[in-house]
Amino acid sequence: MSGGADELKRSCSERFCTLHVDVTQDDSVQKAKEFVEKNLGKCELWAIVNNAGIYKGMIAEFTKISDYQDVLDVNTLGQVRVTKAFLPLLRKSTGRVVNVNSITGRISLAHITPYTMSKCAAVGFTECLRRELDAWRIKVISIEPEFFK
Repeated sequence: MSGGADELKRSCSERFCTLHVDVTQDDSVQKAKEFVEKNLGKCELWAIVNNAGIYKGMIAEFTKISDYQDVLDVNTLGQVRVTKAFLPLLRKSTGRVVNVNSITGRISLAHITPYTMSKCAAVGFTECLRRELDAWRIKVISIEPEFFK
């Protein structure tokens, strides 16, 4: 557990727990879903928050293909993996999906090409998902912060 996770655990309810999930690995996401199902008890899952993200690369010409793949796998496909895994639980509660995207999902910027590509795709996923899940009254929210430290 990281220092931030320790601090969060100390400041929350004793029922609070943290769980490491590698959003690039189907089995890790599946184990997280099983953990949540096992520990929900009589409660319902109210929301998932897709906030995993990485930044790699720079100018398109000088960025390795592997950096593009890594960024897309975490920032975009990670949201897809987690959302698909937890949707059955969210349907039961008519919960919500919160995707932490970026302003670069709407405004393309030079010199951060892989990141911008991944966030454009993530915003597209969020917009489509919002329309698809409306029939189940599941809300889909995109949070798109600007740059910050």
